Amino acid sequence: MPTKAKTLDNMSKHLTRSEIEARQSAEAGVMPTRFPTKPPSFIKSKTPERKIWDRVLADMKDYEILDCLDSDVLGLYCSKMVRWIEAQAAYTRLRKAADGGEELSKTDLKLLVSISSEMQALEVGILAYATKLGLTPDGRARLARKLAEQEEDDPDADLFG
Repeated sequence: MPTKAKTLDNMSKHLTRSEIEARQSAEAGVMPTRFPTKPPSFIKSKTPERKIWDRVLADMKDYEILDCLDSDVLGLYCSKMVRWIEAQAAYTRLRKAADGGEELSKTDLKLLVSISSEMQALEVGILAYATKLGLTPDGRARLARKLAEQEEDDPDADLFG
């Protein structure tokens, strides 16, 4: 397990005022701005990816989970979601034709299997991205657990100032 980041808020060591000020100014230079404000360059406006991007950000605006460094990963999540939606539509069309009594050709059957496999692979990737970004209940619980562990590190930390 990686070592926890030693931001000023997480430190239990007693620091002088000058050390605290130096640490705060150093952290300000490397800490990301909180919420992603614009999508990565590969997500253009008025595309399905952008609609998913906007929806996720609207849903996450009250949580302090995402920051600007997550924008590329969130963009990849949006791209995978669009690919999954398109694959789902193609799969549904073929299944409706088969369920409607229409006999599918060998090519269509192979396509059906191929689309099904692609959807399964996309689902694995989508869930992995969603969990890392805190978009799933499990991901949010994991992030809350991490925050709680940081707060519990040193119960006597407040005694020194």
